[in-house]
Order: sequence, then structure tokens, then C-alpha cells
Amino acid sequence: DGDGFEKDREEGLGWLNKARDERNLIEGHDIQEPDPDADFQQQIVDLELDGEDPVTMRNVGNDLLDGIGVEQDLEQGRSWLRKAAEAEDLDAMRSLANRLLGGDGFAKNLEEGCSWLRKAAEAGDPWTMWRLGHCLLDGDGFEKDLEEGRSWLRKAAEAEDPQAMRVLGQFLLEGDGFEQDLAEGRSWLRRAAETE
Repeated sequence: DGDGFEKDREEGLGWLNKARDERNLIEGHDIQEPDPDADFQQQIVDLELDGEDPVTMRNVGNDLLDGIGVEQDLEQGRSWLRKAAEAEDLDAMRSLANRLLGGDGFAKNLEEGCSWLRKAAEAGDPWTMWRLGHCLLDGDGFEKDLEEGRSWLRKAAEAEDPQAMRVLGQFLLEGDGFEQDLAEGRSWLRRAAETE
């Protein structure tokens, strides 16, 4: 790309070869020699995706969606991020949910975004537990469900998510969505402060 450096295709290919050799040595992979006539960006993606590790798929998907280190490619980025989420990578599920809910790199799709948010929460991701609980309490993308929203927010706080602890503490202090409980509210706010 020449991003921050003078563009030099041969030096770039040399670094790709070095990365390939290092990865072969460390991980025992048999990565093919980069083709000097092939699309340079595709070689980077191919090098990163050897073995189709969900974490790598997520990282490459997000990089392609955001144009970080490679030319932005929404179609490929969406594809890799979905594959990582379908492979049950929690961070990919969270990223996909957020992108779908916010229309970031994807067409805004509340139904699918909420579905991925729920999958990540059910798989144990504290941050998505907090977000799901908050969405259910507010009716943001979901039908408002105070009981389920309180349950997810409490699970997230108990899983030591500081943001969930703060929100739960504040809701308990104010009696917003919860029965007011000043002592428990203060306790959660204190724990949030100690956790951060």
C-alpha cells in the first residue's frame, strides 16, 4: 500500500516471505511462496488465514471491514467475520452483533444483530450479557422485557463486568427497572470502582 512508507512491492514481498518462513518454523505450517504477480492484498489475507483459525478470521474480517493494513473490502470482511462468529469465537459474535446493530460495514439489521448478541451472551461473554440486559430493559432492538433484562444485567455484573456493575448499581440506587435498594446499589458501584 505504501501506507506510511514509500511503496516498494519487492520489499513487501520479501517481508511476506520472511513472515511465511517464521510462521512455518514456529507453527509447522506449509505456507506457499507468495506469487509476485498475484494481488498483494490477497496474499496478505491468504497468509493470515492459513488454517482458518477463528481468531485470525475475526481479525482479518475486521481489518478488511475497516481498511486497517489492507484496502477496505466490505464483502470479504463480512464473510470472514461471519465465519469466525459461526465458529463460535465470542469476540467475533460481539463484533458482528455490534456492526449489525449499528450498521457498521453491514446493512443495519436489528433482528440479526440481536440474535448474535443473544448467542454471545448465552455463550458466556460478560460484555454482551450487559448489552443484552440493557437492550431488553430499554426495548432497544428487542421487545422490552424487564425480568429478562434484569437477569442478564445481574449475570454480567456477577461475571465481573465493570460496566454492568456500574449500570446495575445506578439502576438499584434510582429504582430504574429494579426495586430500589440503596445498600446493594452502593455495593455494586463500589465493586465496579475496585475492579477498574
